[in-house]
Amino acid sequence: MLQRLAKIATWLLVTAIVVLSLVPPKLRPESGVGHNYEHAIIFFVTGIAAAIGYRVDIRLLCSAAIVFCGGLELLQNIVPGRHARMSDFIVDSGAAILGLLLVSFLGRAALGRRGAEQ
Repeated sequence: MLQRLAKIATWLLVTAIVVLSLVPPKLRPESGVGHNYEHAIIFFVTGIAAAIGYRVDIRLLCSAAIVFCGGLELLQNIVPGRHARMSDFIVDSGAAILGLLLVSFLGRAALGRRGAEQ
């Protein structure tokens, strides 16, 4: 059940990221916490959801996150008033990877504890 909810959350977050990244700047809401923090939070949470929802090799998920973040930055070049930033790519992909690795690490730690208890 948790895995299914995490998959749904992943796709809702990915959709929100795409929409917010590709709308004209005047339509993009701002939270007031700062541009880099907004990016870091949503990509970190998306990484966590993806790692819980998709139990595949973590290297595959990290690679997909990098490709997604890079592609999204490049797509912004075709939206009037938007532009690609290397700093956004670094923050976005870094935060997504941190979320993915956190879940992977915690999952391995839990498996190690279970194995030690048996």
